Amino acid sequence: MLTFEIWSFVSVIVLIATGILTAITGLKRKHSRGAPLVAIAGIITASVFVILTIPDVWGGKILSFQMGGWIAPFGITIVVDMLTLVFSLLIVGIGLFATVFSYKYIKNRRPEFYALICLMMAGLLGIVHTGDLFNLFVFFEISNVSSYALVAYYRKRHAAEASIKFLILGSLATSMILLGITLVYASIGTLNMADLVLKMPLATGFMIPIALVFMLTGFMFKAGIFPFHFWLPDAHPAAPSPISAMLSGVVISTGVYAVLRVGFIVFGALSTMLTILMFFGIASMLIGAVFAILQNDLKRMLAYSSISQVGYIVMSIGLGTSLGLVGGVFHIVNHAIIKSLLFLCAGVIIYHARTSDMAEIGKRIRFGPVLTYAFLIGVLALAGVPFLNGFASKWVIYLSTFEFSVLLTIFTIVISVLTFAYGIRAFYLIFVSGDGAPEHKTPRSMLAPIIILAVICILIGLLPQIGIAVSESMCSGLDPVVYAGAVLG
Repeated sequence: MLTFEIWSFVSVIVLIATGILTAITGLKRKHSRGAPLVAIAGIITASVFVILTIPDVWGGKILSFQMGGWIAPFGITIVVDMLTLVFSLLIVGIGLFATVFSYKYIKNRRPEFYALICLMMAGLLGIVHTGDLFNLFVFFEISNVSSYALVAYYRKRHAAEASIKFLILGSLATSMILLGITLVYASIGTLNMADLVLKMPLATGFMIPIALVFMLTGFMFKAGIFPFHFWLPDAHPAAPSPISAMLSGVVISTGVYAVLRVGFIVFGALSTMLTILMFFGIASMLIGAVFAILQNDLKRMLAYSSISQVGYIVMSIGLGTSLGLVGGVFHIVNHAIIKSLLFLCAGVIIYHARTSDMAEIGKRIRFGPVLTYAFLIGVLALAGVPFLNGFASKWVIYLSTFEFSVLLTIFTIVISVLTFAYGIRAFYLIFVSGDGAPEHKTPRSMLAPIIILAVICILIGLLPQIGIAVSESMCSGLDPVVYAGAVLG
């Protein structure tokens, strides 16, 4: 019998069913035009199920459910807290925007495209709902396989190359995660995260530290953290722009989610793990920003920007302070919104200009005010300009680094200046320097998600206290004792 507590997990089932139904519409060519509408209806339905969970979770309560009536730690455990809820809202929200955007953007093999995007979203939602390590791996694989196919969607040589690179590195990452899970099970005899909270302190020997290294490395691959970022700069230019929005907005965010959930709940935020996160976060911030400045391809620049911004998040989490954790979690949300906005803007730009070379775009097309201002809002928010959402989360990160070291604060501000530099450079090349012909009319289905995301950037920037309060509630679920008590009773 379904209970209110598992409504958000029903979204996973809905999206799997929607993906299958969307694929079936492609069996008969005359029905293939309905594929986008089926997908959009399914994603809206999934969103409703996620929203139904808000009242019970909003106050900080952790909900758990045992599939099949088994008693934890046996069987499959579903856990929903504020961290799960907010990530679920990001997945269904950005997924819906990307799907609506694709209505006019994607013109060929539409059933295939929409079926894959539904399955990718189902995998991502499964990742944030599962309460055991093995199903975390299973749902990662579901989202990964769909992502590989979507990156290669255009079936061109560079797309196939990017997809194969993504597949090889992604398979290596999931293999390392699975190996780490195997070592945990061999040492402790359980994979339920709540049960591991109780039994992990009793574990002895060398296998647990090795398991942590394997799993952490795999998760950092998923998050695109330097030096495990090689797949990201190739995957973004090759994939359709709405898929780039999903990759940067929520796919790499689930890698950070896994670091938070497994690193803080299962392994108890070990000081060695935090040091590793801070070191690789700082390196990612710098490498991503420097390489972004050097790019002439718009989507490749945004890809390197994602590496830099995820570096902010991981570095802040690695500080090991409550303020750093709140800042990092808050910036996950803001980065997902900002980067989705910018990649969808890039989709409209490429849709009209037929190129992603920034120097060429301005010579070919002169864009209207809606896209111009939306892109500018995204660029300024990414750089952390006041009164936009990026500034709200970066300000918390600045404060957390100031508690740790003034030099680190200066470093984070310098990276923000570099972010402003490559963002404004892109804006100048695309919207200011050229004298191309006026753009043709942009479909409303493409402009609507962009306008909504731009408004959200402004609203969060004007009301940062709401974002901070939500982020604090998200972090409260990372207390191992509270988590284990809620799941095991």
